[in-house]
Amino acid sequence: MNKQQLLDIVPDLSNISENHVNELHQKMDKLIADMNETMCKRSDINSLVGQENIRMMKDNHANHLRFVHSLLENFSQQVLVDTVAWVYRSYRSRGFHINYWPAQINTWIELFKKHLSEDAVTSIYPLYKWFSISIPHFSQMSDNELNHVQSGLSLHNTTVNND
Repeated sequence: MNKQQLLDIVPDLSNISENHVNELHQKMDKLIADMNETMCKRSDINSLVGQENIRMMKDNHANHLRFVHSLLENFSQQVLVDTVAWVYRSYRSRGFHINYWPAQINTWIELFKKHLSEDAVTSIYPLYKWFSISIPHFSQMSDNELNHVQSGLSLHNTTVNND
């Protein structure tokens, strides 16, 4: 699946209730704290995020929820897809495993159910369903782009070394 195909399946989130967006914002600090605590307790956390990447993971969780809040305030399918593609490239290049994303998305959903009203969860859930079904496609795209960059660097280094 390419970016356009991912854009085509993004749910329309332009009409999410302002009350639900505000509820997410009001509970953001608690959600982030619980997310970090839950993820850090996982026995497989180092295999998910790579060695020495716990701080980066925590930053990602805070940035993720701030991004989602901002997105729900001013919804843009293009911004969503471009940002998620960038996140995958950035974090995969730093050693995050593909299995980190399902663990993260599933944990967010569980925490939303714990901390948000049922109506807020229902309105936000389509975004997280999209995140979930898009994982293999973004992972493949990021791996292809990273391989392309690495190939280009290898070719450049070979050319430079031959001079």
